[in-house]
Amino acid sequence: MKDMRGYSDEKVIFYKKNMYNQTMSGAYMAEKPISEILTEAIKNGFNEKNISVNGSNDYILKSELQKLDYEAISGFSTVQLIPEITVKFQLVDKDGKVVWTDLITGKANTKGAKFEKFLPPAIDNLIQQLVNNQDFLNNVITE
Repeated sequence: MKDMRGYSDEKVIFYKKNMYNQTMSGAYMAEKPISEILTEAIKNGFNEKNISVNGSNDYILKSELQKLDYEAISGFSTVQLIPEITVKFQLVDKDGKVVWTDLITGKANTKGAKFEKFLPPAIDNLIQQLVNNQDFLNNVITE
């Protein structure tokens, strides 16, 4: 997976925003590059769905992280965070021909402002959309 967000540090989840939704200098950081975290999540999703990742080399799944951001909606006593992860996927055959492509956005509605709690549901949503995409499955699963 390539991180196409243009950040110099691939461990940046996103930069902090003020109450006017303007980007500030501080950033939320992950322990390892975001592309690695998402790649591991994709592999785990494939294993759960019994999609072989090491079996045949007929296809290569290319992916580009396009966007990782959030929207904060403040209520009277709570904050609802809606993380959004957008990834461009391409399934390429052994001849280099693109057989499937899609832009998938994972979202999750969460309450509270703890980022370690709201990012995993958005990643799960992204992976679920990928492994349940019928066009994708038609190309990778052979009976």
